[in-house]
Amino acid sequence: MFGIDGIDPIVTEPVSRTHGTTDPNWSRSGPGRARYANRRRVPTPLNRRWAPFTSPGQTRRTRIYPSRPYINRSHDVSNGLLTSTEWYRRRVSQPEDDTRTCVVLGPLLFLTVTIELEADKPRVHLHPGGQGFWIARMVKVLGDRARLVAPIGGEAGDVLAALIPGWEIDLEGVRGSLTSPTQVHDRRAGERVEIVGVEMPELDRHESDDLYAAALQAGLSADAVVLTSAADSILPHEAYSRLVHDLAAQEIPLFADMHGDALDSVFEGGSLEVLKVSEEDLRHDGWQMGTEHQAIAAARELVERGAGAVVISRGAEPAIAVVDGNVLRIEPPPLTEVDHAGAGDSMTAGITVGRMRGLSTVDAIKLGAAAGAGNVIRRGLGSGSRDLIGELTELVQLEEVS
Repeated sequence: MFGIDGIDPIVTEPVSRTHGTTDPNWSRSGPGRARYANRRRVPTPLNRRWAPFTSPGQTRRTRIYPSRPYINRSHDVSNGLLTSTEWYRRRVSQPEDDTRTCVVLGPLLFLTVTIELEADKPRVHLHPGGQGFWIARMVKVLGDRARLVAPIGGEAGDVLAALIPGWEIDLEGVRGSLTSPTQVHDRRAGERVEIVGVEMPELDRHESDDLYAAALQAGLSADAVVLTSAADSILPHEAYSRLVHDLAAQEIPLFADMHGDALDSVFEGGSLEVLKVSEEDLRHDGWQMGTEHQAIAAARELVERGAGAVVISRGAEPAIAVVDGNVLRIEPPPLTEVDHAGAGDSMTAGITVGRMRGLSTVDAIKLGAAAGAGNVIRRGLGSGSRDLIGELTELVQLEEVS
């Protein structure tokens, strides 16, 4: 790999763990700042990303900004890209230090209490819940590192802080005066019956600023950031515009699974690599939805507004995607559903992981569809088997729509 103007971007001098310089008098505000800024762009088949100086023998964990390089390392295959199946077969055996980091902003994180009937006896299960958590959970299932940024508080917040590490997800919990919501479901009869619903929490303006700062800080060292939204009372919608602008300025790849005023704010701040949104959410926003033709029209309009690619999930119907001006119909393998909830969030996670790992957008969407299919056969939103998802990618059908 060669740098710009023939300069090799990899140096052989020892690199400090703190800031990537051997100068002991270095400081961010001092004369060493110029050396810190002098990082060279590395050309890749995907795009150009900043790569920090490193030395031979260093692992990904010992680099400065270990998650910043976003480099397609699939140079050993034709045209530099792996298909979903090829990538997955290789990914399972790759070392742990080759993982990438995905930051998920989940403004709404709550505790779920589910009553199940097991061996004719009632059993109570406690789990974290919320769109951000379910996306982060699938990112981890697929083999990469997930960092969830969310506000927590009260007794339920303490329980969430104790539970989430059990899923090997890094929680960047922003403590506030709020009480994290609790949702109670009864599934003893097989179907979900809601006993206690989610009550939307509120953050004051200082706590909202803290949440924004935590998301920005985590995102600056990430390989990708996934944005989700909740009520304006948690994170003001205008904050999304600032966050997108600030992260895009540092060339952090941005993905989103959201709609409404928050999405409008995102487009005011910049663009997205991929937007995943459900037909139901678009209908809630006032779009005329219900047919494939209407979904295609909506996807094309969202691309014009600033999304690099758009995927619209349509429940039991095939999803629709617009990629590089082409319209694709996405049909996952027909599987017997146990619980359809969470399939869209799993799809978002699969698309993001695929792009982080160097897949083309089309192959990443195929991986996302497989992740969604692997989730519906299970109880537990955002869950699945990595090996099964890898096999299901071969069964996902993509058809170009004229």
